[in-house]
Order: sequence, then structure tokens, then C-alpha cells
Amino acid sequence: MIKPAWDSFPVKAMTTRQFRAALKELDLSTASQRTARALGVSVRRCQGYVAGSAVPDPIARLLAMYQIHGLPPDVRGD
Repeated sequence: MIKPAWDSFPVKAMTTRQFRAALKELDLSTASQRTARALGVSVRRCQGYVAGSAVPDPIARLLAMYQIHGLPPDVRGD
């Protein structure tokens, strides 16, 4: 059986502190349209992650990918 590609990219559960650190590294604020657009969620949901709501694995994986490869041009503003 073939493993899905996302299973080969290990990401542990992300804490609020790690979420904030990842946003800071990517030069994203904790409550902006730009951040919400980059993550594919609402601004309110971003605020929830910062306030302590669990960060879902897909969001953690996306942030890890952005940290490795950088933000896409439409999010960077290029």
C-alpha cells in the first residue's frame, strides 16, 4: 500500500507558543487577513489558535511547509 505524501512529513501537535513563533518567523501577525488567507481560515480562527485553541494538524503541516519553502507569492504580496 502506498502512503499518502502528507504522512511522510512528520509534524507533531503544535502548541500555542509554537504557533506564535511560526507566525513571527514568517512575518505574519496573529490576527490579520493576510495570515488568515495564508492558512485558509478566518481571522477569528487565527485568534482562537493564539488564545489556546488546538491547532489542527493540517494547519501545523502548512506552517511547517511555509517555514521550509517560504510563503507563496499571493500571500507575500509579490
